[in-house]
Amino acid sequence: DYNNFNYKNLSIKYKPKNFFFNSFYGFNNLFKKQTYTLFSNNRELRYKNGLYIHKLADYLFSLLGRNNVLSIENPTTSSHRPISKLSMKNVISLNLFTLMSFLNPFHLKIIFNNEEILKEINKKYGLSIDYRKKVKKFIAYRSLFILFFKIKKPKLVFVSDYYNLINQAVIHAARTLNIKTVELQHGVINDKHPAYNVYYDIDKKFLPEYLL
Repeated sequence: DYNNFNYKNLSIKYKPKNFFFNSFYGFNNLFKKQTYTLFSNNRELRYKNGLYIHKLADYLFSLLGRNNVLSIENPTTSSHRPISKLSMKNVISLNLFTLMSFLNPFHLKIIFNNEEILKEINKKYGLSIDYRKKVKKFIAYRSLFILFFKIKKPKLVFVSDYYNLINQAVIHAARTLNIKTVELQHGVINDKHPAYNVYYDIDKKFLPEYLL
């Protein structure tokens, strides 16, 4: 019963862990065999009956089998919950990929075509988006995810939302390898949400194929 969650437990503060330590959270789970992969973040966790459950995917874990899913968690609240307190213990940290993105050889020189258009957009709308940094970050993550998917060979890749940069890299990498991609609905979807009201053609590899 999701109406009986103890939301006060969401505010529990853990001692900050350094980035390197977070990177190896659940590291042994990386070497287990799984059929499915989920990319999400720890803000989706809710505390119930002494354990943290994933509010979007817990039922999915039950259907697919908790041992069959590898959950890759972004520690957006700076630290992960103790694995002993999770209902889904087959989890690793997204920080591992972030660490590898700092060390990987994919920081190549990028040539931008029609870069003046991007500069004009920044100027027209008073923005200061560092698009060069974002593109390099996307390419680094995408390259790592392609390698990861080639090794793990998941049948399905799930994301908790499709429109952040890292999950875009996840989806693009998976679709490049013809792996089915699924977004889990994480909130209200209506005609006011810009991410779900796109009226121009974009590369479909940036979009999940299914929405649950």
